[in-house]
Amino acid sequence: MKILAIFQYWYPYESVLQQLFGRIFDDLSKRGYNITILTSLPHFRKGRREIWDNYRGKFFERDKWKSIDVIRTYVFAPKFSSSKFSMFFRGLNYVSFFLSSLIVGFFQRKIDVIFAVSSPPLLGGIEAWLLSLIKKAPYVYNLQDVYPDIAIKTGVLKNRSLIKFFKLVETFIYQKTIKLVVLSPRMCEILSKRKRVPLNKIEIIPDFSDTEFIQPMPKENNFSKEYGLNDKFVAMFAGNMGIPQGLEYIIEAAENLKENRDILFCFVGEGEDRQRIMELASKKKLENTIFIPRQPYSRMPEVWAASDIGLVTLRKGISEDAMPSKTFGIMAAGKPVVAMIDEASDVCTMIKKAKCGICVPPESPNRFAEVIKTIYSNPDLRNEMGINGRDYVVKNFSVEAIVQKYEELFLNCIGEKVPMSG
Repeated sequence: MKILAIFQYWYPYESVLQQLFGRIFDDLSKRGYNITILTSLPHFRKGRREIWDNYRGKFFERDKWKSIDVIRTYVFAPKFSSSKFSMFFRGLNYVSFFLSSLIVGFFQRKIDVIFAVSSPPLLGGIEAWLLSLIKKAPYVYNLQDVYPDIAIKTGVLKNRSLIKFFKLVETFIYQKTIKLVVLSPRMCEILSKRKRVPLNKIEIIPDFSDTEFIQPMPKENNFSKEYGLNDKFVAMFAGNMGIPQGLEYIIEAAENLKENRDILFCFVGEGEDRQRIMELASKKKLENTIFIPRQPYSRMPEVWAASDIGLVTLRKGISEDAMPSKTFGIMAAGKPVVAMIDEASDVCTMIKKAKCGICVPPESPNRFAEVIKTIYSNPDLRNEMGINGRDYVVKNFSVEAIVQKYEELFLNCIGEKVPMSG
């Protein structure tokens, strides 16, 4: 079987999506599947020199990642010094990749299944549909976030005409895809009831936790030494620092606990909201916060090991449209999870079922601070929650189980029988 997978960002980027699908496709490739990744030329989008030097002036380039074919195509990524037009340039960035990868995808030989991820939102689904018409192959759409709902709730998308347009595009993609992959039962319920997507079209396949890679480790390591974390009780937020995360409420919790000099709030990562959150912490003169740049994925076991608790936050109403994958990393590392998230969310349900942490309502920094203080004061409780979380992800979210689900999905798309595993 030949699978064409569309990702605007692939290695050498090291976000959660690359780690997740890199492992899935590498395993499928070893099982004999022919996989091609259609992606953009490596570039930055932060006002610096953009296209990487060794890719400048090229429309496309063939590459290899492990045993997988990678085709990189042109993307518009200009240097700009002002953030005034950053959203406009981001839109051009998405559209340019859509057009260039569509052209290159047209010239690919026989394709059995097309796979697209909702990052960036919706465009990958439209491209997959167009290629499915040209190549007469079914396409699968992986839904990481329910869009445009999440953009509307965070206030990023306000224009009524644009909202109506994106909702029409969303409905069109759901109608045309042969299978719609979601991360959780809650997302399945939303699509079925709110979006009227037939249940037989929805496949629930959660993100896995690489429990072989991320394991409980001693707190003292190279990362903790480098940033002076060894002598602190570290409340760690590691991941995308975007608007949906509502990080200002963590800052308010830090302000509530500023008199306790043992507790340190550590932020690791990048994102569109990072600068604002840093400025907010500086304005409040908080000495109990530290901001660390995004770390390579290879260093994540050390990052989580340096923490005492892991923080998961989303604004009110957002958690029904998203499933924060960092939760699995925290649990795999054997750390308690403190979540400021909707009670009805899948994340909160999982935390309660696993008995691996405590949830408080979204946007409630006072409660958040109280819980952090409680866990700080109770080492036995911390240890018990950490053990529970580790056990739960090992039993329920192994790499092998998730790879098998994707193999079954792709084979069923073309009507073949699923081979017996092992």
